[in-house]
Amino acid sequence: MHKAVISEIAKRKDKGITQYALGTLLNQDAKKIFHYLKKFEQEGIIVKRDAYAKGMNTNILYLKRFAPRSGQIEPDKEDIGFSDVICTYDEFRSKLLNELNNAKNNMMSLSDIVDTLVGLLLLYLFLLTYGCLIGI
Repeated sequence: MHKAVISEIAKRKDKGITQYALGTLLNQDAKKIFHYLKKFEQEGIIVKRDAYAKGMNTNILYLKRFAPRSGQIEPDKEDIGFSDVICTYDEFRSKLLNELNNAKNNMMSLSDIVDTLVGLLLLYLFLLTYGCLIGI
């Protein structure tokens, strides 16, 4: 099983694969996959990046060799193997902070923040649906 997990992650190279998709692909329970991934991460073989996909929090998995470095642009969303990743937490945080920085006195009401986030989500979904996601 160790070999199958590493093999599937390695096939995706710099595209990565979500933890959920890996479990689905290998027909394994998420709890069983978790233990392998935890061991590989502790040994420095793989790298996890937080992400939001298919309405749930998950991780994008990379072999350490192919993982994006800090500050490096993440791979295109349509390239992430076998998933529907909308955005990574870093992207989400930067978009939210950008909106707050552009607001008057760097403050927004909760309803304005929700409207902004819903707008960003709808834009991502539209671009993913029509295959034209460009570095927003």
